[in-house]
Amino acid sequence: MLWAATLRRYGTPAPVVVGVPVTGRTGGRHGAIGGLCTNTVPLALDVEPDRLLEPLVAAARAQLTAGMDAGLYPLARAVEAVRPDREPGRTPLVETLITYQENPLPDVRGLLEALSGSETELALDTLVLRTVPIERRSCRYDLDLVVTPGPEGLHLTLDYAADLFTERTARAVLDTFCAALAASERTYGARLADLTVLSDHDAALLERIGRCATPPLEPSLLQRVRAVAEHTPGAPAIQGPHQVWSHAEFTRQVERVAHALRLVDDGRS
Repeated sequence: MLWAATLRRYGTPAPVVVGVPVTGRTGGRHGAIGGLCTNTVPLALDVEPDRLLEPLVAAARAQLTAGMDAGLYPLARAVEAVRPDREPGRTPLVETLITYQENPLPDVRGLLEALSGSETELALDTLVLRTVPIERRSCRYDLDLVVTPGPEGLHLTLDYAADLFTERTARAVLDTFCAALAASERTYGARLADLTVLSDHDAALLERIGRCATPPLEPSLLQRVRAVAEHTPGAPAIQGPHQVWSHAEFTRQVERVAHALRLVDDGRS
């Protein structure tokens, strides 16, 4: 759920659709098949900021459970049924994943670490293997958050499409998600808006941008608007679906609001 909220913060439209790979080996008839038997379940997640986290997580869990019950239904057929707008170079329905790694051989120590791309040793009876981490140069989806359980907690890896994201941007997305996770551990009964916090990197960037030595704009923005209103009072300043304000009307409305604020500041109603 927090992963969807993080994606929403970076511009993903709501509801945020996240794909979850699920196993396709549901019966003995698949036991003799060699290879990767998985299917992708798309989850459409509500990320309204005023909603409480707990019911949102419960709704996401129920949606995932229902999707796993239909996990053998091919995603390609679901795409044919939904018929989403197609764009060259874009995957239909799902553009981001969250992948939870499971250990198919619990007795083999280090297997999950190897699957997550970490350097480790695998002992297979008398055969000892050492993994060699290599840099990933491709990603099938825009983003894939890989969660690997370990003895010291969860290990998070973010795979990203290098033609869409730089390493710096991908790291900022992952840091924001980790900050939201940390905030959820400290807050009980929180709204989603309370957990979409700034990462340390983004907070430092905001602090650096907000504290600059640039002098104030001269003349001020209000003075510039007044000057335009004097020279071209009938020129459109604000255009809405049913009404257009000229610069003269906009200036009058601003003066009314400023006058009302001065009265409030003076203690008068």
